[in-house]
Amino acid sequence: MKNKNIIVIFLFALIITACGKSKDIKKNTLKTQFINLPKGENFYSAIDTLRIENINILKKIISLKTAQKAAEEVSCLEITSTVDSAKIKKAIFNGFNINLELHADSLTNNFNVRLEKAIPQGGSIYQTLTELGMKNKDVGFYAWKMGEYIDAGSIKPGDILAVDYVLDSLNVKNFKNFSYKPDKSVIHEFAIKGERNLAYKIIELPFELKRRFLSGEITAKNPTLDGSLKALGIPAYIRQQANNALQAQISFSTDARPGDTFEVYIEEKFIDDEKQPQGKMLFVQYSGKYTKTKSAYRFTDKEKASSFSGMYTPGGKRLVINAVRTPLDRMHVTSPFGYRIHPLTGRRRMHNGIDLRGSTGTNVYAITSGKVIKAVNSGNGYGKEVRIRHANGMISQYAHLSRITTRRGRRVKKGQIIGKVGSTGFSTGPHLHFGLKRGGRWVNPKTNIKMVGANKLTGKRMKRFKMQMKEYNSETEAIKSNTSGNVNNTETS
Repeated sequence: MKNKNIIVIFLFALIITACGKSKDIKKNTLKTQFINLPKGENFYSAIDTLRIENINILKKIISLKTAQKAAEEVSCLEITSTVDSAKIKKAIFNGFNINLELHADSLTNNFNVRLEKAIPQGGSIYQTLTELGMKNKDVGFYAWKMGEYIDAGSIKPGDILAVDYVLDSLNVKNFKNFSYKPDKSVIHEFAIKGERNLAYKIIELPFELKRRFLSGEITAKNPTLDGSLKALGIPAYIRQQANNALQAQISFSTDARPGDTFEVYIEEKFIDDEKQPQGKMLFVQYSGKYTKTKSAYRFTDKEKASSFSGMYTPGGKRLVINAVRTPLDRMHVTSPFGYRIHPLTGRRRMHNGIDLRGSTGTNVYAITSGKVIKAVNSGNGYGKEVRIRHANGMISQYAHLSRITTRRGRRVKKGQIIGKVGSTGFSTGPHLHFGLKRGGRWVNPKTNIKMVGANKLTGKRMKRFKMQMKEYNSETEAIKSNTSGNVNNTETS
């Protein structure tokens, strides 16, 4: 009898243990569900059908505005949750210009969140970072700090902004870093180190530059240079460079004829054998009975932000129509024209100009000739400021100067030094605020005038330009000799 009792107790213990193990297995079991949302369906209603306990976390991250827009496009969601408690462990969402990855922290009730969003057409850094969950007071400061490392004038729709943050149990976002990706070859990362302190790092991924030599003829079927270049598969961005360089030398409307010939040498970027959308025109030449032979070469200055880089004649003359001189030799835009969140006040307000990076004492030039109508310490936030009225009624403004080297009523010439970069007035640090007024209102200088460096290369820059021309000429001549005249589309790396 005693032995029977022992056996019963032993079996009962085994059953309890087995049940415990079974419960543990069930508790740790995960299930993954997928939603592919066709156009027109309500995103919020679709994810409610998943019956996940803490699905509201996902709803808050993917805002109602985004969810409504997601319904306009095909979007998809992959979500992994626990079987017993139906709580999110992982979620991946792709839809309407947003990519989301969410992972639950196994040791806390927190979630690690990564959000990516492309800057929309007509959008801005400020708008996009705000939509990614950042507060206005932080967005203004972070966007301003980005301008120290990235030319804000080069930021365009389609560029990717991403944020990483920890979402705690009280739904508070603790941002760890954010990044900017202008193309597939480079990532600018900003780690957030305490209150308004950023650590910057650039990650450059492998890419290959390939050069192509092409030649062709103007025909009745393609009677324009642009159409002929397009027929050869040259992208619009590069075609525009060729058109601009040659239109400064040739009257195509009156002098171009079928039978005219052209040659181009271009450089394109490839990542994993995929051609990227932008490229460079290195050399272009056009020959015709009435146009004669005209050519242009690209000059690349040592410094990336140099305003001297561009297309020139073999003699070093800049090829831009109706261009004015840049106010600085180095054109690095730290804050663009338009509505922004001010880095000091955290308030959204109109920025009636562009901010250009520069150290105290850097020369500031008049963009073209005119009469100085203001040269004082304004006392209204602009600090020491110069304004010049030009022949066409346009007014140019140069603010936050450390020193003014002209005076009111004086006539100045294009390229004349009128002051020095500084940080006077309501300023975040040394820079030039450059504004442009037309018809009594402020307009965007980047889109309303063409700005270039000096009209002609001299000294060390001219010497560097001659070396670059020699390089392009030797490469194209080698291609011509190696292809026995068949040079319509020849590639070199």
